Amino acid sequence: MKSLTDKIALGLYAATLRSRGVSADTRSLRVRHAQAFLDHLRERTGKRDLREVTARDVMAYVGDLRDRISKTTGRGLSPVTQSMMAFAVKDLFNALYAADLLLSNPCQSLALKMKKQGLKRAVLTEEEAARVLDGITPDDPVGIRDRALFELLYSSGLRIGEALRLTAADIDFDNRMVLLRRGKGGKDRVVPVSTTAAAFLKLHLSVSGREDGGKRVFTGVLGNLTSSTVNERFKKLAKKAGVMKKRLSVHSIRHSTATHLLEHGADLRYVQELLGHETIETTAIYTHCVIETLKRIYKTHHPRENGSYVEVDAAYLTKLHAFKEELTRSKEKTEKTREYLKKRYEEKKRKKAFPKRP
Repeated sequence: MKSLTDKIALGLYAATLRSRGVSADTRSLRVRHAQAFLDHLRERTGKRDLREVTARDVMAYVGDLRDRISKTTGRGLSPVTQSMMAFAVKDLFNALYAADLLLSNPCQSLALKMKKQGLKRAVLTEEEAARVLDGITPDDPVGIRDRALFELLYSSGLRIGEALRLTAADIDFDNRMVLLRRGKGGKDRVVPVSTTAAAFLKLHLSVSGREDGGKRVFTGVLGNLTSSTVNERFKKLAKKAGVMKKRLSVHSIRHSTATHLLEHGADLRYVQELLGHETIETTAIYTHCVIETLKRIYKTHHPRENGSYVEVDAAYLTKLHAFKEELTRSKEKTEKTREYLKKRYEEKKRKKAFPKRP
């Protein structure tokens, strides 16, 4: 029987993901994570036929992920990254088993679930968002492009990939709407655009000569922009505006849009549709920031929560009466001093008016 090689397994896995409607970026990431397991398997066990893989092999890999150092950051892998890599392994073997390429699934009894990522990106306050955007001076083509791009991201809560795929034909300036093609999950959606973002988009298209419907709206000198390039550009502009936060990235703009909408009373379902979330639970992550803001306001202003509140008991009343008595004594002393000074002043004034005769 022919061996179940990496090439066969990964080819089938990629096709399976494509049939599910998984986006190209997510497919690429999942396949890379599956490849990482296969590389680990050959290095540690020498196995090249995936039919020989056992549950112990998979769990050894999961354990190895906890000690692995990222080549990009030089630090250990985050729990979310570990979970995503482990999930890809289970997903790979589920696909192979469903295609009858395996007699048994080594991951069937393993609890390798995708860990849901919380709101780990930094969120800008409204004042910080305004500082960053207003700090982008549209006095040359690059400045106009940057202002249009980041105004659009903040206006409509776009993912950076969605914005970079945008063409002039996708923008309806009359109704201030944008068609986003092939969003997460391969789905299209239509979102509104603010007046400010629309104005800068129109200016950018005019200056760059990209008004032709089929051309991408946002490009660089050497061609299409990448997510990493835009991310670095955003960090640079944020630093210039004096906004420096841990975990700040261009994706923080999307988080900020959602948070600011919810803080101003937008319905959670509306925010879900705007952001293109599959489930309301994903959108609900952003309510954490709103709740934290509410807590701060509550603790600051509620009479029984802020720092000025003290439980009124016998000890408190005793201290209060002692303070009042001290205040009264101080007031009396001040009055006596004032009377004494007043008399001295009047006496000097009288002597000056009626000097002694020589």
